[in-house]
Amino acid sequence: MNSSADRPRYLEAVSFRNDDDTGHEFGLTVEQSGKVVQETTIELDRSQGPVRVDCEWSSRGPFVVTCTLDGDQTETVQVAEIEEGSREYADVTFIVTTFGEISWSGVLDDGGVRSCSSTPSG
Repeated sequence: MNSSADRPRYLEAVSFRNDDDTGHEFGLTVEQSGKVVQETTIELDRSQGPVRVDCEWSSRGPFVVTCTLDGDQTETVQVAEIEEGSREYADVTFIVTTFGEISWSGVLDDGGVRSCSSTPSG
C-alpha cells in the first residue's frame, strides 16, 4: 500500500526571510522533473520578510529548489526531503540568520502544522 509520502508533491510556494542586520540578495532556481521552471532574484533589506515568490511551475514534482545567498552560499532542498505530515502540499522558506548564514525550513500540509528545517550551512 502506497502512502502519500511516496507520491510526488506539489510545491505550493517559496518564501524568503532576512533576519540579518544587513541587506542580502537571494537567487532562486526551481527545477521540476530535471527542467528549470523558474529563476529569479530577490533583494531583501535588513530584517525583512517573509516575501513569497509567485509560482511559475505547475503540477507535481519532483522539485529541486536552490537558493544562492549573495552569489556565495548555496542551499538546495528537494521537496521530497520534507517528510513531515501525510499530505501533498509543501512550502519552502529560505532564511538568512542573524549571523548571515543561509538555512531553510519546510512545511508540508498534513491538516495541521508540522515543519522541519536544516541547520545553517557555512
